[in-house]
Amino acid sequence: MLKKETTFFSTVRIAFVIAFIVFLITTPATRPRAQDDLQQTENQEELYRQMKLARLQHQDFACGAIDKDEEKRFNEELLKSEFNRQRLEKQGHFQTLTAETLNQNIGNIAVVEDDGTIVIPPNSFDLNGKTVQLTPNDNNSYRVQAIAFAFDSDAGARITEFTTDLQLPHTPPDDGFAQLSFSQGFSFKFYGTTYTSVFIGTNGFLTFGAGSGDPEESVSSFLSEQPRIAALWHDLDVTPSRLPSADDGIFAKQLADRLVITWKRVPVFNTQQFNTFQIVIFSDGRIILSYNGISASSALVGVSPGNNSGQPNNVDFNAPPNTPLTGAVFERFSNLLQLDIFAATRNFYKTHADDFDFIYLWTDFNYDLGGGAFAFHLGASNTVQGIGRGPFNQTARFGSAGRLQSFLNMNNIVGRYPPQPTDRGIIGLNSALSILGQEQGHRWMSFVRFNDNGAISTELLGRDNAHWSFFFNVESVLSTAEAPRSSSMEGNAWRDNGDGTFSTPSNMLIDYFTPLDLYLMGLYAPEEVPDTFVISNPTNTLFTRSTGPRAGQTVRGTRKNISINQIIQAEGPRIPDHTQSQKEFRAAFLLILRQGTTPAQSTLDKLNLFRTAWESYFKTSTLGRARLTTILITDDTQKPALQINAPAGGEVIEAGVPAVLRWQSSDNVGVKKHTIKLSTDGGLSFPTIIGKALPGSQQQFLWQVPSGLATRQARIQVTARDDVGNKTTVASNNFTISSVPRITSARINQATASKPIRFVVEGSGFITGDAVIEVNGSPFSQTFYPATGALPCGTSVKIQARGAEVTEKLPAGVEVNITVFNRRTSVRSAPFKFRR
Repeated sequence: MLKKETTFFSTVRIAFVIAFIVFLITTPATRPRAQDDLQQTENQEELYRQMKLARLQHQDFACGAIDKDEEKRFNEELLKSEFNRQRLEKQGHFQTLTAETLNQNIGNIAVVEDDGTIVIPPNSFDLNGKTVQLTPNDNNSYRVQAIAFAFDSDAGARITEFTTDLQLPHTPPDDGFAQLSFSQGFSFKFYGTTYTSVFIGTNGFLTFGAGSGDPEESVSSFLSEQPRIAALWHDLDVTPSRLPSADDGIFAKQLADRLVITWKRVPVFNTQQFNTFQIVIFSDGRIILSYNGISASSALVGVSPGNNSGQPNNVDFNAPPNTPLTGAVFERFSNLLQLDIFAATRNFYKTHADDFDFIYLWTDFNYDLGGGAFAFHLGASNTVQGIGRGPFNQTARFGSAGRLQSFLNMNNIVGRYPPQPTDRGIIGLNSALSILGQEQGHRWMSFVRFNDNGAISTELLGRDNAHWSFFFNVESVLSTAEAPRSSSMEGNAWRDNGDGTFSTPSNMLIDYFTPLDLYLMGLYAPEEVPDTFVISNPTNTLFTRSTGPRAGQTVRGTRKNISINQIIQAEGPRIPDHTQSQKEFRAAFLLILRQGTTPAQSTLDKLNLFRTAWESYFKTSTLGRARLTTILITDDTQKPALQINAPAGGEVIEAGVPAVLRWQSSDNVGVKKHTIKLSTDGGLSFPTIIGKALPGSQQQFLWQVPSGLATRQARIQVTARDDVGNKTTVASNNFTISSVPRITSARINQATASKPIRFVVEGSGFITGDAVIEVNGSPFSQTFYPATGALPCGTSVKIQARGAEVTEKLPAGVEVNITVFNRRTSVRSAPFKFRR
């Protein structure tokens, strides 16, 4: 996924780093060491804040948070879709006839108007000035009540020391936690487990068993990770310099029967949006959540046993159900629209066949993608081996019957993208096309590990283990010294300075794919992938493996060379390999509209501009080895173009060994499959199928030629079919299949009144019209091919010589060597001993 780097913010960060370095160089030697350390720490913290802010403002990355299997992102979207379905059921949506909405192709854009199931309305925070009480009913369930507002104004002692479980740029006390052990004999029972300590998160929640500094209010994490009480899970910041006063922050008060935790005037990260709220946990297991001034635009509120235990309950805390609820109980608040992507694609498939490998979803309005994402990729299915991902099939969730490979959520085409798809500055060093390159690239990468001297290492991987590491050298196939380009999958085009330092060119941009990328896509053979390197143990830098690409950077470290063989040792070979992999893809550009709206012509024009540019960019990125079409045609009558390249005619192919059949096919929409048949009678019939339902992208086939087959009239016939059934059939010219003749028996048939003396040889591989019988290497002047021994493939199982020449060459009582020689192929049988 991709995360936006405007020139302004890029300049600010570069200027800041330069100023920081100058500061260190020019600091007087007489300055107190403690003061130097304090100043350096403050500058580092500010730099990390700027890095985090860049992420949130999409100046660095486009992708939202995912993991190696995209499980978190997929589960988040799945939960959103399920809760949307529950919301619609409560409203009686599925029992009510809705107005007809637009669902059709406008040119080559599939336009789907929301029918009420796709766009999820905002759910603004409505608990301000209120108190919610959760009372344990048993070890697995809670009863929820909205009670009279209660807020303890005596907050207790301020907490000042925090740590974090996250990587940079997340730092405490911005994204951290503090562990508090209970005193005065107090303990707290939560979902049947008694605890004697709690972890207080700076981002508005308590956890048990382990701390968390996670700023992203994720329902998936809420359900699957550690037990949690979330009063206002949001990206908050309790850094002292960001608080209104020294009287604000996080406070704890321990009493004999309860623990009170208060977040007092805590701002949302990088804003002046202050929030005051409180969690009280009691020795009898009760929980009270109180709100005394909330400004956050979104939040997750509730309790969860974690570890995916129990059934999740998405509730309205203002009007909670009267019955106890087993499992997690929560409400997700947001001031923004959201999308049910599964409802969107299911609506798409109502009017489209399952003919697409990829769906790219766009809108003409802003909405919350979740996870701080500008765009994201979701895998629908995978059967490819050796790319660091296991097999899976989630196509039914999207409404596909099995073909869909990936879904790409590409955001608002009108408000989030520049006028031209090649414009830079949209996100870091990217253009819109390289963003598409990254999201599309996630179909195959970046997930691979490598064998590092016997240990399986993830050192090549960066953010979320789904992008290349900042320290991995990933120069794209079209990079030059004058125009250096790094992979669309992140990483950098590093230059080894030869002195233990490494630099990225100041004019580096992000574009295209690397040889390793193309191998993972099934377009390069392993031997085409040159060695590269990763910088190990980097120093002289504040950046991490998860940092986005940066031009003009220098780091110090140890060069570790990486070969494709090390990756294959860790992941296994790619299956299918570059000779059998899919190389023709079909994608749909899907535009989602809000209910009651129609698309502006300017929106359609812009989307078509991006669509056609992306087709060309994909072809360029893959060096023409793959093609992606985004054409939507429902009344297609154009037949595929097809030609056979090998065998073209006149060749001699040996029986019993593999032969490569090659052809070229293309179609305005895309070839769906190929069939190959064999004729041995010069094309009069093609009774033998030698390749069936071969993928449309496949342009060659390795045919195991049957042993014993011999003919001068062989032809192959290739049929190419497109998605709507149009087909083209082409046959080659005649070629020869050569088989080594084999003699199984020989005999003399004595002359009769109607027939001369005959020498009959039986066996296989005798090419009709070419085979010659030899005696001790001397051929008969004429060899006859009886019709009764002829086969359709142009061979005989029986051949003979006749007349006086038989008596001459085969005298009685003399043992001779009989051979059969095929003149056209110059192949001779093994000798056969014969005595008359």
